[in-house]
Amino acid sequence: MQNRFQFAVTAGSTVHPQLQKDWDELGAQAFTLEVLEELEQKPEQSQAEFMDDLKTLEQLWRANLDASKEY
Repeated sequence: MQNRFQFAVTAGSTVHPQLQKDWDELGAQAFTLEVLEELEQKPEQSQAEFMDDLKTLEQLWRANLDASKEY
């Protein structure tokens, strides 16, 4: 994921225009990319169940983080 992000901002092709603008203005040193948690799909889980778990985990993290610092 970090390599994909690095490539996107270097190439000027991020999906979020404000992120690209801030990256260009502030530089790489102003940003931190951090993996907050990893979740592995259990063998007995369907893809849909796993995706539901990922969405729930995302909602939990978003509830605990400062929304003003999100892109």
